[in-house]
Amino acid sequence: MPIIIGVIASLTSLILMNILAPLSSIAIVLLYVLYYGGYGMCFGSLMTSGLITLSKANHAQGNAIFNTLQQFSGALGTALAGTLIAIAQNNHVGNGTAIGSKWTFMVLLVLIIVNLVLALVFVPKKKSK
Repeated sequence: MPIIIGVIASLTSLILMNILAPLSSIAIVLLYVLYYGGYGMCFGSLMTSGLITLSKANHAQGNAIFNTLQQFSGALGTALAGTLIAIAQNNHVGNGTAIGSKWTFMVLLVLIIVNLVLALVFVPKKKSK
């Protein structure tokens, strides 16, 4: 359940960022907290679930793999966001940063929707007794 709730929290945050833009500073902070709160809830639960399937001897390697993938994904996401914003700045004088940020939010929105679908399909459901 924390996995689905986390994905939905992140998805809700991104939808609100897209719909309500431009946002005040406090709205950005609150939606950012909601986004990363959902991300943390989801990733922490997935990591715990994945490590449970490993033997105790392999927990360190599994943890290293999860952390490496998380860092690589963060670097890739930062590079993608920077690229989209730079393209928008080069092609739209004046409001290029806002347009590039909007593109970045749209890409994140698509990725979160894919994440939700994958979570609904592949995350095991509790069986009723």
